[in-house]
Amino acid sequence: MPPFPDPLTAIFRRVAGAALIAVGLAATTGAAAACRFTKVGTLAVDVSTSGPLIDGAINGQPMRVSVDIGSTATHIDRATAECAKLTLQHTQFVLYGTAGETRAYRALADEISFGPLRWQRAGIGVAWDDQGPSRRQAVLAADYLLQTDLEMVLADRQLRFFRPDGCADAFLAYWDEQAAELSMVERNAQDRRAVVEVQLNGKPVRAIFSSSSPTSVIDQAAARRAGVQMPEGAPPLWPGRFDSIDFGTESIRNTQVLVTDRWAAYRRKHSSWDDAERVAGQPEMIIGLDFLKVHRVLFSSSQGRVYLSHLGGPVFSLGDPP
Repeated sequence: MPPFPDPLTAIFRRVAGAALIAVGLAATTGAAAACRFTKVGTLAVDVSTSGPLIDGAINGQPMRVSVDIGSTATHIDRATAECAKLTLQHTQFVLYGTAGETRAYRALADEISFGPLRWQRAGIGVAWDDQGPSRRQAVLAADYLLQTDLEMVLADRQLRFFRPDGCADAFLAYWDEQAAELSMVERNAQDRRAVVEVQLNGKPVRAIFSSSSPTSVIDQAAARRAGVQMPEGAPPLWPGRFDSIDFGTESIRNTQVLVTDRWAAYRRKHSSWDDAERVAGQPEMIIGLDFLKVHRVLFSSSQGRVYLSHLGGPVFSLGDPP
Protein backbone atom coordinates (compact mmCIF):
# COMPACT_ATOMS: atom_id res chain seq x y z
CA MET A 1 0.00 0.00 0.00
CA PRO A 2 1.42 3.45 -0.90
CA PRO A 3 2.60 5.37 2.18
CA PHE A 4 1.11 8.69 1.11
CA PRO A 5 -2.22 10.13 -0.06
CA ASP A 6 -3.30 10.22 -3.68
CA PRO A 7 -0.75 12.48 -5.45
CA LEU A 8 -3.52 14.48 -7.10
CA THR A 9 -4.85 15.47 -3.70
CA ALA A 10 -1.41 16.18 -2.28
CA ILE A 11 -0.26 18.31 -5.21
CA PHE A 12 -3.54 20.18 -5.57
CA ARG A 13 -3.54 21.11 -1.89
CA ARG A 14 0.15 21.65 -1.29
CA VAL A 15 1.83 23.04 -4.40
CA ALA A 16 1.51 26.80 -4.70
CA GLY A 17 0.22 27.90 -8.08
CA ALA A 18 -0.87 24.45 -9.26
CA ALA A 19 -3.49 25.69 -11.70
CA LEU A 20 -6.16 23.49 -13.21
CA ILE A 21 -5.59 23.56 -16.96
CA ALA A 22 -7.88 21.69 -19.32
CA VAL A 23 -5.72 20.37 -22.15
CA GLY A 24 -7.18 20.27 -25.65
CA LEU A 25 -6.91 16.79 -27.16
CA ALA A 26 -6.48 15.75 -30.76
CA ALA A 27 -9.70 13.73 -30.75
CA THR A 28 -12.81 15.83 -31.32
CA THR A 29 -15.65 13.37 -31.86
CA GLY A 30 -17.47 10.65 -29.95
CA ALA A 31 -16.51 9.73 -26.39
CA ALA A 32 -13.06 11.27 -26.76
CA ALA A 33 -14.60 14.71 -27.33
CA ALA A 34 -15.89 14.69 -23.75
CA CYS A 35 -12.42 14.01 -22.35
CA ARG A 36 -11.01 16.56 -19.92
CA PHE A 37 -7.32 15.99 -19.23
CA THR A 38 -6.46 18.45 -16.50
CA LYS A 39 -2.98 19.32 -15.28
CA VAL A 40 -3.08 19.56 -11.51
CA GLY A 41 0.58 20.05 -10.64
CA THR A 42 4.17 20.30 -11.82
CA LEU A 43 7.22 19.01 -9.97
CA ALA A 44 10.58 20.57 -10.91
CA VAL A 45 13.54 18.17 -10.82
CA ASP A 46 17.31 18.31 -11.17
CA VAL A 47 18.56 15.91 -13.83
CA SER A 48 21.84 14.23 -12.89
CA THR A 49 23.74 11.35 -14.46
CA SER A 50 21.81 9.01 -12.15
CA GLY A 51 18.39 10.44 -12.97
CA PRO A 52 15.97 13.12 -11.75
CA LEU A 53 16.54 14.30 -8.18
CA ILE A 54 14.65 16.51 -5.74
CA ASP A 55 15.41 17.72 -2.23
CA GLY A 56 13.46 16.27 0.65
CA ALA A 57 13.50 15.96 4.42
CA ILE A 58 12.29 13.59 7.09
CA ASN A 59 11.81 14.84 10.65
CA GLY A 60 13.95 17.83 9.66
CA GLN A 61 16.79 15.65 8.34
CA PRO A 62 17.66 16.74 4.75
CA MET A 63 17.85 14.03 2.10
CA ARG A 64 18.42 13.75 -1.63
CA VAL A 65 15.52 11.96 -3.31
CA SER A 66 15.73 9.94 -6.52
CA VAL A 67 12.57 10.14 -8.63
CA ASP A 68 12.50 6.64 -10.09
CA ILE A 69 9.59 5.19 -12.04
CA GLY A 70 11.55 1.92 -12.29
CA SER A 71 11.50 1.29 -8.53
CA THR A 72 8.50 -0.48 -7.05
CA ALA A 73 8.26 1.06 -3.58
CA THR A 74 8.89 4.53 -2.16
CA HIS A 75 11.47 4.29 0.64
CA ILE A 76 14.41 5.82 2.47
CA ASP A 77 17.71 4.14 3.29
CA ARG A 78 18.66 2.87 6.74
CA ALA A 79 21.28 5.58 7.39
CA THR A 80 18.71 8.31 6.77
CA ALA A 81 16.22 6.57 9.07
CA GLU A 82 18.86 6.41 11.80
CA CYS A 83 19.73 10.11 11.42
CA ALA A 84 16.03 10.96 11.67
CA LYS A 85 15.80 8.78 14.81
CA LEU A 86 13.02 6.63 13.40
CA THR A 87 11.91 3.39 15.00
CA LEU A 88 11.89 0.56 12.47
CA GLN A 89 9.08 -1.98 12.33
CA HIS A 90 9.47 -5.39 10.72
CA THR A 91 7.44 -6.22 7.60
CA GLN A 92 7.07 -9.35 5.48
CA PHE A 93 8.38 -7.51 2.41
CA VAL A 94 11.69 -7.88 0.60
CA LEU A 95 13.05 -5.50 -2.05
CA TYR A 96 14.65 -7.28 -5.02
CA GLY A 97 17.24 -6.01 -7.48
CA THR A 98 19.76 -7.38 -9.94
CA ALA A 99 22.50 -7.27 -7.28
CA GLY A 100 20.47 -9.13 -4.67
CA GLU A 101 17.74 -8.47 -2.14
CA THR A 102 17.28 -6.47 1.04
CA ARG A 103 14.81 -6.59 3.88
CA ALA A 104 12.17 -3.84 3.91
CA TYR A 105 11.13 -2.18 7.15
CA ARG A 106 8.56 0.49 7.92
CA ALA A 107 8.69 3.60 10.08
CA LEU A 108 6.35 6.40 11.12
CA ALA A 109 7.70 9.93 10.64
CA ASP A 110 6.41 13.15 12.16
CA GLU A 111 6.93 14.95 8.85
CA ILE A 112 8.11 13.94 5.39
CA SER A 113 8.72 16.23 2.43
CA PHE A 114 9.56 15.43 -1.18
CA GLY A 115 10.19 18.75 -2.89
CA PRO A 116 7.10 20.92 -2.23
CA LEU A 117 4.98 17.93 -1.14
CA ARG A 118 4.59 17.50 2.61
CA TRP A 119 2.87 15.01 4.89
CA GLN A 120 2.60 14.78 8.66
CA ARG A 121 2.49 11.53 10.65
CA ALA A 122 3.14 9.47 7.53
CA GLY A 123 4.47 5.95 7.13
CA ILE A 124 7.52 5.29 4.96
CA GLY A 125 9.37 2.16 3.84
CA VAL A 126 13.01 1.70 4.89
CA ALA A 127 15.50 -0.37 2.86
CA TRP A 128 18.07 -2.05 5.07
CA ASP A 129 20.64 -2.01 2.27
CA ASP A 130 19.76 0.32 -0.63
CA GLN A 131 22.05 -0.61 -3.52
CA GLY A 132 21.03 2.28 -5.76
CA PRO A 133 23.07 5.35 -6.78
CA SER A 134 25.22 6.69 -3.94
CA ARG A 135 23.86 10.24 -4.26
CA ARG A 136 20.36 9.24 -3.19
CA GLN A 137 19.05 8.75 0.32
CA ALA A 138 15.44 8.16 -0.63
CA VAL A 139 13.39 6.98 -3.60
CA LEU A 140 10.08 8.39 -4.79
CA ALA A 141 8.88 5.37 -6.73
CA ALA A 142 6.17 4.05 -9.03
CA ASP A 143 3.79 3.21 -6.16
CA TYR A 144 3.35 6.97 -5.71
CA LEU A 145 4.25 8.46 -9.10
CA LEU A 146 2.10 6.17 -11.24
CA GLN A 147 -1.06 6.24 -9.16
CA THR A 148 -2.17 8.83 -11.69
CA ASP A 149 -1.22 10.06 -15.17
CA LEU A 150 2.35 11.38 -15.23
CA GLU A 151 4.11 13.27 -18.01
CA MET A 152 7.91 13.19 -17.84
CA VAL A 153 9.74 15.92 -19.77
CA LEU A 154 13.32 15.74 -18.56
CA ALA A 155 14.41 18.17 -21.29
CA ASP A 156 12.37 20.77 -19.37
CA ARG A 157 13.32 19.27 -15.97
CA GLN A 158 9.66 18.72 -15.14
CA LEU A 159 7.18 16.07 -14.06
CA ARG A 160 3.55 16.98 -14.75
CA PHE A 161 0.58 15.33 -13.04
CA PHE A 162 -2.82 15.06 -14.74
CA ARG A 163 -6.35 14.17 -13.74
CA PRO A 164 -8.31 12.51 -16.60
CA ASP A 165 -12.09 12.68 -16.77
CA GLY A 166 -13.96 10.74 -19.44
CA CYS A 167 -10.72 9.93 -21.28
CA ALA A 168 -10.83 6.13 -21.48
CA ASP A 169 -10.77 6.07 -25.30
CA ALA A 170 -9.02 9.39 -25.98
CA PHE A 171 -5.58 9.86 -27.49
CA LEU A 172 -3.81 11.71 -24.68
CA ALA A 173 -0.58 12.86 -26.35
CA TYR A 174 -1.93 16.41 -26.63
CA TRP A 175 1.43 17.81 -27.79
CA ASP A 176 1.93 15.47 -30.79
CA GLU A 177 -0.77 13.72 -32.82
CA GLN A 178 1.95 11.45 -34.26
CA ALA A 179 3.22 10.26 -30.86
CA ALA A 180 3.90 6.54 -30.49
CA GLU A 181 1.55 4.58 -28.25
CA LEU A 182 2.33 1.45 -26.22
CA SER A 183 0.16 -0.66 -23.91
CA MET A 184 1.37 -1.36 -20.39
CA VAL A 185 1.48 -5.01 -19.35
CA GLU A 186 1.57 -6.88 -16.04
CA ARG A 187 0.23 -4.03 -13.89
CA ASN A 188 -1.32 -4.55 -10.46
CA ALA A 189 -1.83 -2.66 -7.20
CA GLN A 190 1.42 -4.06 -5.74
CA ASP A 191 3.57 -3.18 -8.77
CA ARG A 192 2.64 -0.05 -10.71
CA ARG A 193 5.84 0.14 -12.77
CA ALA A 194 5.47 0.81 -16.49
CA VAL A 195 6.27 -2.39 -18.40
CA VAL A 196 5.66 -2.43 -22.16
CA GLU A 197 6.39 -4.73 -25.09
CA VAL A 198 8.96 -3.57 -27.64
CA GLN A 199 10.35 -5.30 -30.71
CA LEU A 200 14.05 -6.20 -31.02
CA ASN A 201 14.74 -7.13 -34.64
CA GLY A 202 11.06 -8.06 -34.84
CA LYS A 203 11.10 -10.21 -31.68
CA PRO A 204 8.81 -9.20 -28.77
CA VAL A 205 10.58 -8.29 -25.54
CA ARG A 206 9.17 -6.93 -22.27
CA ALA A 207 10.82 -3.64 -21.29
CA ILE A 208 10.59 -1.45 -18.21
CA PHE A 209 11.13 2.30 -17.95
CA SER A 210 13.69 3.33 -15.32
CA SER A 211 14.65 6.94 -14.64
CA SER A 212 17.55 5.92 -12.37
CA SER A 213 19.41 3.79 -14.92
CA PRO A 214 21.92 6.03 -16.77
CA THR A 215 21.76 3.88 -19.90
CA SER A 216 19.35 1.47 -21.53
CA VAL A 217 20.36 -2.19 -21.19
CA ILE A 218 19.15 -5.41 -22.83
CA ASP A 219 19.47 -8.82 -21.22
CA GLN A 220 21.69 -11.11 -23.28
CA ALA A 221 19.00 -13.83 -23.46
CA ALA A 222 16.70 -11.37 -25.24
CA ALA A 223 19.56 -10.26 -27.48
CA ARG A 224 20.20 -13.88 -28.49
CA ARG A 225 16.53 -14.37 -29.39
CA ALA A 226 16.83 -11.29 -31.60
CA GLY A 227 19.83 -12.83 -33.37
CA VAL A 228 22.52 -10.75 -31.63
CA GLN A 229 25.32 -12.93 -30.27
CA MET A 230 27.96 -12.06 -27.70
CA PRO A 231 31.29 -11.52 -29.49
CA GLU A 232 34.13 -13.84 -28.54
CA GLY A 233 36.21 -12.33 -25.76
CA ALA A 234 33.64 -9.60 -25.03
CA PRO A 235 33.45 -8.18 -21.48
CA PRO A 236 30.37 -8.91 -19.32
CA LEU A 237 28.82 -5.64 -20.53
CA TRP A 238 29.11 -5.20 -24.27
CA PRO A 239 27.51 -3.12 -27.06
CA GLY A 240 25.08 -5.10 -29.20
CA ARG A 241 24.06 -3.86 -32.63
CA PHE A 242 20.39 -4.20 -33.55
CA ASP A 243 18.87 -3.73 -36.99
CA SER A 244 15.72 -2.30 -35.43
CA ILE A 245 14.16 -1.53 -32.06
CA ASP A 246 10.49 -0.60 -32.31
CA PHE A 247 8.53 1.32 -29.68
CA GLY A 248 5.09 1.16 -31.25
CA THR A 249 5.29 3.34 -34.36
CA GLU A 250 8.70 4.74 -33.40
CA SER A 251 11.42 2.65 -35.02
CA ILE A 252 15.13 3.07 -34.29
CA ARG A 253 17.32 1.54 -36.98
CA ASN A 254 20.88 0.18 -36.93
CA THR A 255 21.59 1.13 -33.34
CA GLN A 256 23.78 -0.08 -30.50
CA VAL A 257 22.55 -0.82 -26.96
CA LEU A 258 24.46 -2.23 -24.01
CA VAL A 259 23.89 -5.97 -23.45
CA THR A 260 24.63 -8.02 -20.33
CA ASP A 261 23.40 -10.92 -18.22
CA ARG A 262 21.39 -8.62 -15.97
CA TRP A 263 20.66 -11.16 -13.23
CA ALA A 264 24.03 -12.95 -13.09
CA ALA A 265 24.96 -11.49 -9.68
CA TYR A 266 21.54 -12.35 -8.24
CA ARG A 267 21.70 -15.94 -9.48
CA ARG A 268 25.13 -16.42 -7.90
CA LYS A 269 23.60 -15.65 -4.50
CA HIS A 270 20.15 -17.21 -4.95
CA SER A 271 19.63 -20.59 -6.56
CA SER A 272 16.23 -21.83 -5.36
CA TRP A 273 13.31 -22.64 -7.65
CA ASP A 274 11.44 -19.56 -6.40
CA ASP A 275 14.45 -17.38 -7.21
CA ALA A 276 14.63 -18.81 -10.73
CA GLU A 277 10.91 -18.12 -11.23
CA ARG A 278 11.34 -14.56 -9.98
CA VAL A 279 14.14 -13.84 -12.45
CA ALA A 280 12.28 -15.50 -15.33
CA GLY A 281 9.36 -13.12 -14.86
CA GLN A 282 11.41 -9.92 -15.02
CA PRO A 283 11.48 -7.51 -17.99
CA GLU A 284 14.43 -8.11 -20.29
CA MET A 285 15.15 -4.52 -21.28
CA ILE A 286 15.66 -1.38 -19.21
CA ILE A 287 14.58 1.79 -21.02
CA GLY A 288 16.91 4.15 -19.23
CA LEU A 289 17.76 7.78 -18.74
CA ASP A 290 19.45 8.06 -22.15
CA PHE A 291 16.09 7.33 -23.82
CA LEU A 292 14.02 9.43 -21.41
CA LYS A 293 16.18 12.55 -21.82
CA VAL A 294 15.41 12.75 -25.55
CA HIS A 295 11.73 11.84 -25.35
CA ARG A 296 8.56 13.41 -24.06
CA VAL A 297 6.71 10.60 -22.30
CA LEU A 298 3.23 10.35 -20.81
CA PHE A 299 2.55 7.40 -18.52
CA SER A 300 -1.24 7.12 -18.51
CA SER A 301 -2.08 4.86 -15.58
CA SER A 302 -5.77 5.55 -16.16
CA GLN A 303 -5.59 3.98 -19.63
CA GLY A 304 -2.71 1.56 -19.10
CA ARG A 305 -0.82 3.20 -21.98
CA VAL A 306 2.44 5.03 -22.62
CA TYR A 307 2.70 7.85 -25.18
CA LEU A 308 6.10 9.06 -26.37
CA SER A 309 7.68 11.47 -28.85
CA HIS A 310 11.33 11.69 -29.84
CA LEU A 311 12.66 15.22 -29.32
CA GLY A 312 15.81 14.69 -31.38
CA GLY A 313 19.34 13.47 -30.79
CA PRO A 314 20.84 10.01 -30.17
CA VAL A 315 18.44 7.70 -28.34
CA PHE A 316 20.87 5.25 -26.73
CA SER A 317 24.16 5.81 -24.95
CA LEU A 318 27.03 3.40 -24.36
CA GLY A 319 28.18 5.37 -21.32
CA ASP A 320 27.97 4.43 -17.65
CA PRO A 321 25.81 1.32 -17.11
CA PRO A 322 23.34 1.00 -14.22
